[in-house]
Amino acid sequence: MPPAAADCSGDARRREGPVKRLRAVQWFRDRGRSGGQSGAASEPDVTAEPTPIWISKRTRTTLILATLLLAGLVIWYVPSLLYTLVGGFALALVR
Repeated sequence: MPPAAADCSGDARRREGPVKRLRAVQWFRDRGRSGGQSGAASEPDVTAEPTPIWISKRTRTTLILATLLLAGLVIWYVPSLLYTLVGGFALALVR
């Protein structure tokens, strides 16, 4: 059989398939790493800090009062909810 025909055989493709998949998986794992280090584990950036979201005191007070008002209205119109929540918390603490 000529060499060109041997490359197109089913056996060659079957042997080549898993190798190509492994290369693709390795590429996918390594694509986020800097410096081309294919075997090293990437370290997370621990120097990053969360960005603070600044709100004014008036906005904070308004949000707190609105939340308390909404909670009060819910408890007023659905009084059994309070008993259910307290009972659920107590059960969760016991179990």
